[in-house]
Amino acid sequence: MSLAMDSSVLYQMLGILFFSLIGLIASIIRIRNPKINAEEAALVPAGSSYNRIMRNKNLRSMFTLILFFVIFVVSLISLVYQLTLKSVSTEAPIVEATPTPTIVLQTASPAPTVDTTTKKFTRLDELMPIVAQDGNFFYNGWRDGTAFKIDGRAYLHGIGVLFSGTENETFVSAADSPNNIDRGDCKEVSMEFALRGAYSQLDFSIGVDSGDVISFGDKNKNGIAQLIILDKTQNTVLFDTGWQDYSYAKYDASIDVTNVDILKIVYRTCGVSTSNKLKNPLRFAIVDPILILKSDAE
Repeated sequence: MSLAMDSSVLYQMLGILFFSLIGLIASIIRIRNPKINAEEAALVPAGSSYNRIMRNKNLRSMFTLILFFVIFVVSLISLVYQLTLKSVSTEAPIVEATPTPTIVLQTASPAPTVDTTTKKFTRLDELMPIVAQDGNFFYNGWRDGTAFKIDGRAYLHGIGVLFSGTENETFVSAADSPNNIDRGDCKEVSMEFALRGAYSQLDFSIGVDSGDVISFGDKNKNGIAQLIILDKTQNTVLFDTGWQDYSYAKYDASIDVTNVDILKIVYRTCGVSTSNKLKNPLRFAIVDPILILKSDAE
């Protein structure tokens, strides 16, 4: 912006210098060749002498000459001054380079070697189910973000299951109901995982979730529930809680899954009687479920 302003000032000074030079030359010409034109002659008062008229005209011409001369000199001096300032400002200042500090790099100590082969396992809740049962099975916490809770103790890892009226829920058969009769208040839902015979053992704890008081109470309020873990291919029961009320909890359970291809989890719940329609069934949670690879068990 300052460069544009300097150029504008220089152009203005050049213009003033040029016009003052033209006026100076014109004034000199008028003084050297004095003439009275027809318009000036018409304005001369009667009885005035020619010499007097010419003298007055020469005085005016001299005054004009001096004025243009002063303007010319001032413009010339200003122009020279501006050019001098511009030449000084465009000179780049000499800046001494600051020496670059020397940085001494110390050799880092080698990172300790971690043996990742000493433990090979995965959590059941890390496996993708064959078919997701949204609304019934939850991983590493309930829908609202709260942790699983058994006997007042919170767990961050595991699988929780509840009934919420989804299309995945079906009626429990008479053979599987608590008193082996058809009941309208008994429902079940299931989930399957593909183990493909890669694991030897499943360790876990299991119990009724106590985190929600609405779904945690005696059988007159929240009914009873059952959770079964099966080898689906062989149709073999690997673990069965039996029909339990809200007080059920089992820790450090372990089952053999050496040759299990498809692991199936079945959860069932029932009211107190056929006339008692269950509104707030119990919630179960399988917590810290660890699958041990076959190579670890050898």
